[in-house]
Amino acid sequence: MFSINVNDMPTMVKHKLLLYADDSAILVHVRHIHEVESLLSFELEAVSDLLISNKLSLHLGKTETVFGSKHKF
Repeated sequence: MFSINVNDMPTMVKHKLLLYADDSAILVHVRHIHEVESLLSFELEAVSDLLISNKLSLHLGKTETVFGSKHKF
């Protein structure tokens, strides 16, 4: 039943979306770190709207931001 309710999520997110069971991850690739906040805010708002319309909610206790880099400094 959960899968049916989040089936439209990939169409709502403009960046790479990974879905596994009831977990999801949005991957954003940027050149400048200051771009991350605005991009993720936009994506999370779209996901939140979809969840609300399906009477679901975002579990803020499990929501986190992880940063990584391909470059070695």
